[in-house]
Amino acid sequence: MTKDGLLADGVAAMRLFCNMIDVKPPTVIVMQPGHKYYNTGSCAFYRNGTIWIAPKKCAHPGNGIRSWSWPGNTVDRTPYGVVQHELGHHMDLSTKGLFKGWKKLNEKPITGYHGTGDNWVSDEARREDFAECFRLFITNPGLLLMIRPQTYRFFRYDNGFELVAVRSWKKVLAKAPMGIRRAARNKVKAAKRNS
Repeated sequence: MTKDGLLADGVAAMRLFCNMIDVKPPTVIVMQPGHKYYNTGSCAFYRNGTIWIAPKKCAHPGNGIRSWSWPGNTVDRTPYGVVQHELGHHMDLSTKGLFKGWKKLNEKPITGYHGTGDNWVSDEARREDFAECFRLFITNPGLLLMIRPQTYRFFRYDNGFELVAVRSWKKVLAKAPMGIRRAARNKVKAAKRNS
């Protein structure tokens, strides 16, 4: 898995989803070192119908000390997942009421990306979690169903969004390192205990 390959797969999945629901997909601009937005502090951002992404700055798939990132995992900061996260911001801003309706579910965040504690109440933090949930809906809807069933139902049934990934959540993560697969199973078990 190369970052360029993950980016190409991510853009293809994003366009497929947008085509299925008849929404204009965002434009994707790839930033290289030296680009005016390259040193913004993150590997991607969304503005005005455009995803700006620097794939070289995105995470590699793996389970190193600071890299538990894998396509289709709850943590996915690879170019594949980053494109879907930014698509979540696109959907939030281009679909009236989607974020507002999702926010009423008040489910726990799926990653620590958005902040915790008092920061969790801010709309900015909630919008980041919305984008993370949307990312997982595109990349591994079965895992989202297992750990955040209300959010899955909100996207799939309340809003009629079609599935891009149709394999079971375990098959999506089948090639992931053992530690990532184990962590996903633990999140599923914890969600079942807390339901």
